[in-house]
Amino acid sequence: MRLVVVCFVFILPGLSSLAADSTLVKLMHAVIKQQVDYLLDTNVLQACICGWVDVLGQEYQANLFLVEKVKKDGAIAFTIEHLTPTLSFGEGE
Repeated sequence: MRLVVVCFVFILPGLSSLAADSTLVKLMHAVIKQQVDYLLDTNVLQACICGWVDVLGQEYQANLFLVEKVKKDGAIAFTIEHLTPTLSFGEGE
């Protein structure tokens, strides 16, 4: 079996300043979920790295997820809810 990995990442300035329930964030999560599901369901991919990078000047925060077609023990389901980052980085961290 061959393993194909594609990286699907948004790069957006100032994303961390938006609320997790904002329209733009919800849309971005839905697009990521839809594209990754399509690529896995149609057997185009076996795995995909997806997410976004928030760029503010010289600082950035990356939120990346590895999604695999074959489910493994202890894996977290790939849902829109799980795309919401649980870690936040503020000044000085």
